[in-house]
Amino acid sequence: MNAFPSEVIDEHGERFLLEPEPLGRGGQGVVFRCKTNPRVAVKLVLDSAGRPLRRDNGAAAQIVSRMNRGFESVRVLDLPDDIHIALPASRLEHYVGYTMSLLEDMVPIQSLIAPGGCADLVAFYAEGGGLRRRLVLLAKLARQLARVHGRGITYVDLSPANVFISTNPDYDALWLIDPDNMRYSVSLTETVYTPFYGAPEVVRGDTGATTLSDRFSFAALAYKVLCQRGAFLGALIEDVGWDETDSDEDLELEAQRGAFPWVEDPVDDSNYSEGGIPASWLLPSSIIELFQRAFGSSEEHGAGRDKPGERPALVEWFDALTRESMMLFTCPSCGNDRHIYANGGACTWCDSLERADIIYLQSRTYVPDEDQLEPGEAPEALMKSRVHAAAILPLDRHQILLGPPYTGPLLCEAPTRFDIEVYPDARGVHFKSLSHDSGIELTEGGRVYQLSSPHLVDLRGRAAPWRIDCGPLDQQHRVLSLGFFAGGGADEG
Repeated sequence: MNAFPSEVIDEHGERFLLEPEPLGRGGQGVVFRCKTNPRVAVKLVLDSAGRPLRRDNGAAAQIVSRMNRGFESVRVLDLPDDIHIALPASRLEHYVGYTMSLLEDMVPIQSLIAPGGCADLVAFYAEGGGLRRRLVLLAKLARQLARVHGRGITYVDLSPANVFISTNPDYDALWLIDPDNMRYSVSLTETVYTPFYGAPEVVRGDTGATTLSDRFSFAALAYKVLCQRGAFLGALIEDVGWDETDSDEDLELEAQRGAFPWVEDPVDDSNYSEGGIPASWLLPSSIIELFQRAFGSSEEHGAGRDKPGERPALVEWFDALTRESMMLFTCPSCGNDRHIYANGGACTWCDSLERADIIYLQSRTYVPDEDQLEPGEAPEALMKSRVHAAAILPLDRHQILLGPPYTGPLLCEAPTRFDIEVYPDARGVHFKSLSHDSGIELTEGGRVYQLSSPHLVDLRGRAAPWRIDCGPLDQQHRVLSLGFFAGGGADEG
């Protein structure tokens, strides 16, 4: 028998018919979509037995009080305007919970995590959009959380049930829900978390949630989405495979408290896992290093498990995930969104070396340095600036490279644009600016060329770096860094 109500009434007397199956379930409650208005979702808080908690339940008084505080406080949080969070709209009348707005055709990011015992993990991974879509979605999540943290706000209970994504794998919209726990302050008495995603210090009860515990929760969620296994559910906890239901509950709790190494710890492999997909097989070193800093316990490789301050900030995650998602393209041999890295070797999935020659471009912001304004030089500040856009251009067609729009202050980027024509021939690749502004210049081997007229670059014959400046060197502007990757995975740029 279904323990959940088919209808709820809010504080204004409006009735909401609920879909029979929940959208998602988190550490505190369950979320349903409304039948009569699919753009409305309803959260029901559950009791210890997993049943909807009624307001007339004497044991609910403390929870109702906390929910009311959260409901009111989230309304006054100084949240950024450019993030997508489904805020509470109205309280429920008879049950502990609330209504909120939510876009149609969205599902929890849990849908990108294979259920235990999945018969064909490779097919499941591809059907969800492959590696690229997972990296793009996680980069969007990292950006939203970074913006929230930038206001001094803690999200508190990040889990696969609280992050909603587009149902269609061709799209990558992302929303956060369940914001009633968000706060400025740290509570020493309330330890809200979802099992397997809470930071060790929160699970132990040493402290309440902080932005540093949010960092751990994000890393745990990212690892599960990318590698299809828990970061700490390895041989010391699990009897078989990677199905959490086969674990000893006491050992699981000890793992969540930080008693065991993570499953890919380079120092201690006692908790290794044979399930899921190893990060070392799927991901570049830049992302693996972030996981090690979040989960490790050694000074050499990172100690974020025991030292919250050493966990990577969400901005670092955003940078790495964005950059690496732009380095992927679909393997022409096996297809099906089984992506490979442009600067890698064989395809992760089928071992094919087949690929076209490509140019890889990264867009950064150049900040002038009075001591480094000589033409042809690449200032150190440029190399350290964040990549806020990139593109992979196969060298088998004529194409136009359009400068990306300005995307916000988080990225500290220059608002300049560029429109550059790129076309290959037997001798190399031609670049030409389509802008009326003649200030766009290409630097090759220390020499500077105006792109107001076409310039030929023999990528295969040069080992020097290439750079396109979209503004004068004494002003902040966008810069394109170019690299060449030959078919078969050889890097020649």
